[in-house]
Amino acid sequence: MYSILLKTHFLSGLFMAGVIWTIQLVHYPSFNFVSLENFSAFEKFHAFRISLVVIPAMLLELITAIALVYYFKEKSNLITINLAIVLAIWAVTFFISSPAHGRLLSGFNAETINFLISTNWIRTALWTIKGALIFYLI
Repeated sequence: MYSILLKTHFLSGLFMAGVIWTIQLVHYPSFNFVSLENFSAFEKFHAFRISLVVIPAMLLELITAIALVYYFKEKSNLITINLAIVLAIWAVTFFISSPAHGRLLSGFNAETINFLISTNWIRTALWTIKGALIFYLI
């Protein structure tokens, strides 16, 4: 069971690391190239569609991180650190990134876009570190 949980967790985290790097380097910077009159519709489209991609993977990652700690904490303190990283990612997502997207629903705001890009480096770094950690555990 440990192997299945760890591999499932690794794959969901690896997927999210790829998604977050794409968002960080391509998608969020492209917000600056959307016309002002289309920006609200674009942001609404983005928020809905990206949710379809990330919510299932983030939930799977969270559930498997909790299960790893619950069933196999004695195997390594790194499993607990991994869960802490996942929880930190969720905290940044819900307390920083999601509110910024909410502000962008009302229209283009360069300051909010720059805030989103700069603070998203936190999630990018956390998912990258978590990926390396799980790769090490595998």
